[in-house]
Amino acid sequence: MAMKDSPMRRLDSMGRSELAQWIRQLQFTMRDLALYLDTHPDDPNAHRCYLDALAKWKQALEVYHDRFGIQFQEQLCEKTDWQAWSSTPWPWEKEDN
Repeated sequence: MAMKDSPMRRLDSMGRSELAQWIRQLQFTMRDLALYLDTHPDDPNAHRCYLDALAKWKQALEVYHDRFGIQFQEQLCEKTDWQAWSSTPWPWEKEDN
C-alpha cells in the first residue's frame, strides 16, 4: 500500500496544475484507504499509509495556499478569506489550472 516515490521535496518547484494534481492524488489515496480501513480497522500498515498520505496532503495544501491561494472552501477560516475566495478567478478562468 505504500505510495510510490513522493514528490514532497519538489513541492516548491511544482506549477499550479502539477501541485493540484498531486493534491487530488493524495485525496484519492486517503479516500481509498479510508474505505479499506472501514472493513480492516486493525491493519496497522493501512493506518500508517493513511496518516502518511494525510500529512503529505496537508503540506501540499499549505504550499498551494501560500503560492496560489485557497483551493477549497474548507480552508476558509476568516472573513477576509471569504473576500479573497470570492474575488479570485474561477478554475475555468485560470490559464494554468
